Amino acid sequence: MSFLNKVVSGLFRFIVSGFEQNNQTIKNELKKQSKKDLSDSDRDCLDDYENKLDEFEYVTQDLRNRKKAFDEKHRN
Repeated sequence: MSFLNKVVSGLFRFIVSGFEQNNQTIKNELKKQSKKDLSDSDRDCLDDYENKLDEFEYVTQDLRNRKKAFDEKHRN
């Protein structure tokens, strides 16, 4: 693997792991919050935010798969 590929790979792992840690922290905090104490609009906003976090997890997994394919292609 070339030096540039190693740099890109390392940078990718750093970025994704940071996003995943932040995403998990936010999800844990959201679980602690009691939705029954929120207004309807706040509850809707929180639900939308949780949906965005789920979308982010999907995108992160897609990026991981693309990175794996990139590594496989350039390994040969």
